[in-house]
Amino acid sequence: MPPPLVSSATTRLPATPSQHRYEREGNKSVWLASERVAALEPSDLLRQITRYKKLLLKTQPVDAENGTNKSIIVVLTDVSAGEAKTILSDVLQQLAVPSYVDDGLVLGGFYGTNDGRALYNPEFRPFTAPIPFLLIRPAVIDDWKFSLEDEDWMRRWSHRFREAAVLSLANELRHLPWRERHG
Repeated sequence: MPPPLVSSATTRLPATPSQHRYEREGNKSVWLASERVAALEPSDLLRQITRYKKLLLKTQPVDAENGTNKSIIVVLTDVSAGEAKTILSDVLQQLAVPSYVDDGLVLGGFYGTNDGRALYNPEFRPFTAPIPFLLIRPAVIDDWKFSLEDEDWMRRWSHRFREAAVLSLANELRHLPWRERHG
């Protein structure tokens, strides 16, 4: 079961995950949960991740200005990178789209063999991790950069952010030299 969330106390995160931890800095908060998932049935794991999602959604702050400054990291403590890839791929296949469309949450899998590359530096692989984990965080308007090559995700993003999506893209385009080339 997900941990009760602390609303005001600050606890330093240990170097290695243990139980459930909470850290808060200003209006930003991160919850770290360790989970043993190797023996779980897929449906049990999906239910557990869904509980974490619900917990994140109802935890303060929920307002538009500060509601995106929180996340939950679910560390998978008893599986290898290869097992994590399979487990997290299954979780993401089941939960990524409805979590984004219905709840405005982004889910991301991090594990040792994840080939995902950074947006601005293809040599950097930020999604690799020595200990596998699932990140759950609120969607933000700048997430379009992760969806640029996938029309379905771009549609979901534009639907979620509506007019603000157009303004965000326009702001990015204003800084590019496209006008110079097309005069």
